[in-house]
Amino acid sequence: MPETAAVLEATAGALPAGALAGSASAGSAATAKPAGGDVSRLTVAESKRSGAFSSKIYSVYLRALGRVSVSAYLLLLCVTYASYLWSDLWLVRWIRDDAICGSSLGSPPAVPDCGGLSSSANAGIYSALALGHVIVLITTSIFLTAISVRASGSMHRDTIKRVLYAPMGWYDATPSGRVLSRFTSDLNNVDVRLRMDMYNVLQMIFMVGTLVGYIAAASWVLCLAAIGIFFLFCVSTVVADRAVREVRRIANNAVSPVMSTISEFKAGAALMRAMELTPFFAARQSAFIGEWSHISYMARALQSWSSHVGGMLAFLLGSTTALYIVGNRALFTEELGGLALTYATVVPYFLNIVSEMFVQMRTSVAALERLLDYLDLPQEPEHERPDDPPIGQWPTAGRIEFLDLCMRYRPGLPLALQDLSATVEAGAKVGIVGRTGAGKSTLVLALFRLVEPASGTVLIDGRETSSLGLHTLRRAMTIIPQDPVLHDGTVAHNLWPFGNISDDELRSALVRARLPADMLHAHVAKG
Repeated sequence: MPETAAVLEATAGALPAGALAGSASAGSAATAKPAGGDVSRLTVAESKRSGAFSSKIYSVYLRALGRVSVSAYLLLLCVTYASYLWSDLWLVRWIRDDAICGSSLGSPPAVPDCGGLSSSANAGIYSALALGHVIVLITTSIFLTAISVRASGSMHRDTIKRVLYAPMGWYDATPSGRVLSRFTSDLNNVDVRLRMDMYNVLQMIFMVGTLVGYIAAASWVLCLAAIGIFFLFCVSTVVADRAVREVRRIANNAVSPVMSTISEFKAGAALMRAMELTPFFAARQSAFIGEWSHISYMARALQSWSSHVGGMLAFLLGSTTALYIVGNRALFTEELGGLALTYATVVPYFLNIVSEMFVQMRTSVAALERLLDYLDLPQEPEHERPDDPPIGQWPTAGRIEFLDLCMRYRPGLPLALQDLSATVEAGAKVGIVGRTGAGKSTLVLALFRLVEPASGTVLIDGRETSSLGLHTLRRAMTIIPQDPVLHDGTVAHNLWPFGNISDDELRSALVRARLPADMLHAHVAKG
């Protein structure tokens, strides 16, 4: 690969005098407020949604789970609780057969030709139904775990790809703690909490549906009672959900300042101690954590209120059913009435769990909403274009031309480079000299298109860099950063992580840098 001027070494006078004068004046006005917008904030305030969750969130999550997989899971749930009800109904038949035939385990029926099965046969069938229910229940749990892990992995890959391909302006305006909170607490909620909450809610809904369905089928009076109480239950759940949803959104946003302060601690610990600012940062972090704890406590209190209201309504349904069955026991057989009464005593427990788990699941959806916000991040231009030159055919010499180049870091900010025109001949070693803010580093950013020019053109060997895919452009140049970074891995991986250069070429590079060639496969730690 020919030498290009991408590596700018310190040699004064290569550019015309005053070539960067415009950018120098622009750089000194970086704190001004241009007509294009308010730049009083270095970072963009974190957005907070309000109102109901968008249907797009559920659509994306269902698509990640797989519509066929979700249908199969719901079918498994139907089979699971159909087998549960079937086993209980068979237990009722077993009791009735024993009463009619006078049989018991290990002995034949006392009444021959009674029309019922022996107690041993009923026990075997009931055991098989119960075992089948357990097997299907475990299968359902494993199946949901598998598809939810796959969905979390898919959404993680999609969001991290959008973050990696976001333009530099987005990184400049977004604190690192805000990104970390998405990929730590929010992603953990999606990976673990959302799956568990969804599993609990669906299991309990099918369980309560089975119990209440049997109770309602026993009498039209109980059916009307179940409908009325279910309506009140839905109203209380919706009220609690709206309150908890908004509070949880505020709590999720409150995590970002905590993570940002931790990043500041790590990066500037020595400076904080030297300037004796440790108490200040400790107090600020304590205030951030206190705010997050206060909001999280409020969210939990609202969830508890919803749980108590749901428990009261469930108790009302259970007590109504029990009193009606006992008061009208002549309308029911002993076996079926006893089963309905048993279900009535456990409905309050399961309905209370449904109320609590539903609100908890919706708070986990708030974390999913924050994570999926990154699917809408702005993206760099395409990395490959159909008319890109093949590898090795461009650049051939390394001549660079800047023609009336203007560049700003993001909309609303003043120009960091203004009307720059200069030529760097092929093979030349060029130095850019200027005071802080003159645009020296900005020139390199424009060359690699880390920031897109506002106007003007950059040519390399006569080809406009804006007409090339970013991968094609950046692959053709090399830059040595001011702050070197080592990644965890071998020296060879740090030299060229793409794997398309032979070890001999890499050893030759080490020798030219006056380093031993045998360290190529030595392991180094990141940092």
